[in-house]
Amino acid sequence: MKKRGETLILGAILIGALLFGGWLAPIIFRQESKTRLPGDPVDVTNLVKKEFLLDIRSAERGSRTPKYYLVEFADFECPSCRSAQEVVDEIVNRHSDLRLVFRHLPLTEKHPHSEIAARAAEAARLQDKFWEMHKILFARQTDWSVEEDPQQTFIRYAEELGLNKKRFAEDMKSNEEITTRLIRDKEIASASSVRVSPSFFLITPTKIWAVIGPEGLRRLRDQEMYWK
Repeated sequence: MKKRGETLILGAILIGALLFGGWLAPIIFRQESKTRLPGDPVDVTNLVKKEFLLDIRSAERGSRTPKYYLVEFADFECPSCRSAQEVVDEIVNRHSDLRLVFRHLPLTEKHPHSEIAARAAEAARLQDKFWEMHKILFARQTDWSVEEDPQQTFIRYAEELGLNKKRFAEDMKSNEEITTRLIRDKEIASASSVRVSPSFFLITPTKIWAVIGPEGLRRLRDQEMYWK
């Protein structure tokens, strides 16, 4: 009963956040301003819910006792998301006290294979190979993204990683746990006013900063003022 009650409470909070987030999106991610350049990080400390960003169902890597969190919302078929990965890796490698949290934001209207790619990554995660599949999907994006149906290609990638091919294929197509995870990430994106990919949130001990795209992420990487 306790678990069900907690779920209902969280659901009620999330509904409120979704409504709030929909109204808030233009404020958080507005790129024009007289006082800052396009792409500069935006202070959203009082606008975004930290508990939604750090939902425990995410794929994560980095410090187990982090001072900072970098939350990424990305689409495996998005070229800008692919370009941002080098910067993400630089930030993770530079900050040993940071934990990276990856969230799916498949924008299927622009990228028709993005959702099945997300499912492929999560199917690999069920066999403890999420980050390995993550790396392959971005590295070979220009190959599989032009295919009519890349599922067989993803199965070949799973074979390369030594995964159980049959289990991977079944999970990629219809695993309910994966479906729930993707729905949850979409809800969290909406609740946090995320509309484009890639979008990032840097959570420090005192602030939450939001940025869009590789250029915004580079500014976050290079300016110490955001890491206080």
